[in-house]
Amino acid sequence: MVKLIVLFALIVTGPVFSQQLIPITKLFAKPQISNLDLSPNGDLILMTGHFKQQLFVSLINPTTEEVVELYRQSAGDTIQIKELAWLDNQNVILNLKSKSNLSSRTYRYIYHFKKDALSKTLKKKRFLANGHIVNPLENQTDKLLFASYHGVSKRPKLYATNNQSLITNNFKAQKLLTLGSENMHKYSTDAQLKLRFSQTFDVKNREVTHWLLDSQGDWQKMIAISPIEHDFKPVTYIDDTKVIALTNISSELIQLVEFNIESQTVDKIIYQHSSRDLHSAYYDLNNQLEYVSFYIDGIYSRDYIDSSQLSFAKKLAASFPNQIAYIVDRSLDHKKFLIYVSSSSNPGQYFLFDPTVSKAIKLGNRLADLDYTQFRKADHILIEQENGPNIDAFITQPFSSLDNKVLLVMPHGGPIGIADTRRFNPTIQFLVNRGYSVLQVNFRGSAGYGKSFKNAGRGEFGQLIEHDISLAVEHVRQHYDYDKACAIGASYGGYSSVMLSISDPEFYQCVIARFGIYDLPLLYNDSNQRSHPLRVKSIEAVVGKYHPDLAVRSPVYLVDKIFSPILITAGAKDEIARLEHSLRLEKVLQLKNKPHKSIYYTQAKHGHNKLSAARHEMIAIDQFIRKSLKLPPSVGENAEQLRKLEDKILNKGNQNEELVSHQF
Repeated sequence: MVKLIVLFALIVTGPVFSQQLIPITKLFAKPQISNLDLSPNGDLILMTGHFKQQLFVSLINPTTEEVVELYRQSAGDTIQIKELAWLDNQNVILNLKSKSNLSSRTYRYIYHFKKDALSKTLKKKRFLANGHIVNPLENQTDKLLFASYHGVSKRPKLYATNNQSLITNNFKAQKLLTLGSENMHKYSTDAQLKLRFSQTFDVKNREVTHWLLDSQGDWQKMIAISPIEHDFKPVTYIDDTKVIALTNISSELIQLVEFNIESQTVDKIIYQHSSRDLHSAYYDLNNQLEYVSFYIDGIYSRDYIDSSQLSFAKKLAASFPNQIAYIVDRSLDHKKFLIYVSSSSNPGQYFLFDPTVSKAIKLGNRLADLDYTQFRKADHILIEQENGPNIDAFITQPFSSLDNKVLLVMPHGGPIGIADTRRFNPTIQFLVNRGYSVLQVNFRGSAGYGKSFKNAGRGEFGQLIEHDISLAVEHVRQHYDYDKACAIGASYGGYSSVMLSISDPEFYQCVIARFGIYDLPLLYNDSNQRSHPLRVKSIEAVVGKYHPDLAVRSPVYLVDKIFSPILITAGAKDEIARLEHSLRLEKVLQLKNKPHKSIYYTQAKHGHNKLSAARHEMIAIDQFIRKSLKLPPSVGENAEQLRKLEDKILNKGNQNEELVSHQF
């Protein structure tokens, strides 16, 4: 199942197929490798992935190349991994949930084994305890923190316990940890794997309170914040009066700080970036800062504070030019590392690295069926404004042999607190492979650029947000040559795509509005739940206060200004952008005889939960654009073969009412 390849230069070359179209069944597919985890001592690897689209969990001994399967999904089963973790070097916990239309069932197992003879020593035991692991405490043999649920109680009991207690569901002899207040949740540990932090949420005041478990075993209040106004994430513990946290309570950007609980102030700034919010910070078991992370120009980046790790990071960067390569797991003694390598043009690769011998073993690719496919990278564009903030944009272009000279402008969802990045994106790669260029824009409201930038997007539906997108589009039009253009987006991006076409109908010659909102006043009362005052506050924080003028920024009431053909796609079970928005837009387009098409996915929520539906939508989008713009079929060495495959997928979906409905 997994072939281990020793690499000496950490670079693999092979044939690439730039002139071929990528089969949608391989691009929109379950990853062959979903995740890898090293055992605490680094001798074994725990792997999850898919073989013939079926989930599996395996143990790998990279030294002997022995692979032992712990679990394989049966055909027809709907299985979700709720929990998978190393308990110690010889024990793994696996918690599975099986769902059907009528019921769900949970299966919990502990696997025991010895590394030198995995298949011969493997033993599986069902455990009875109902709950979840707070922390497996990998640095301690047969010790873990476990949240146990008893009877019908929705509140767990926290134990410092062992494997046998999970198997027997008997915690009488185990240490019961203090729970704190009634609605406390999200328990977590500090860098030294001691239970330290939890949260409560005040629904009425929309406040999150962070709590600290002090040295006396009592929970004390750290800080109460509005998550709309500030960010606060505890990272590790200093003493009963101070913690290290990621926060922007006293700054424009999220910083790594020493926070004083008594004075409620920042005593010391440990790390701050000049222009970006920090994304994370990592402290080792000795409570020493190793690195901080952030996104710069759309690329995930780490700044290593530890000198030895910095040297290693530089070697990785040199070995994988133009890629993002970083440590995703390591042994406790730091003698074995799992390395993940990816980029906007690389779906992801895993390597096991041993620094003592400077040798890496390639464990595999996330999408192994596309090992030698050459994807296209996203390029960064900086849009400078005299009277506003600079804007990041990213453009991904096709190979010249496939280029149809069409620009697709793709606003992201949210719109507040979300951002586009230069990560591998199957949707973009599919569209680019079919000849389109794709433009993404981090407009005002996007995450990662500070509080003012994020807050500047609040209440700017159809206004400043679209102004920023249009600036980026104008920049692209000045520097690139496109014959035609369409707007395409999901969620807020669906709304934005329609509004962009209204603002410039000559430029945008078609619109793909996916899972969107199109009637802003409806947001405040489209269900009993949303009309509740507390829910309305959440909507106001993004859209602004309810006002009749919201109608003039709603596509449903601007249908006379819509001239471009529109494809509407939506999920029948969407609880975020409710189906009613799409139905209303479809209805007014019908009444005004505007060119449009609608596809409703029967089982989809706010996005697809079935690969068959995702494939169907992508094919329908490509065909809609080609028809609207009068484009010829895709070109490529295998174009005719894939056209037959895509027509088959589309026709099969159209005839399956459990997948697609064209009317409600």
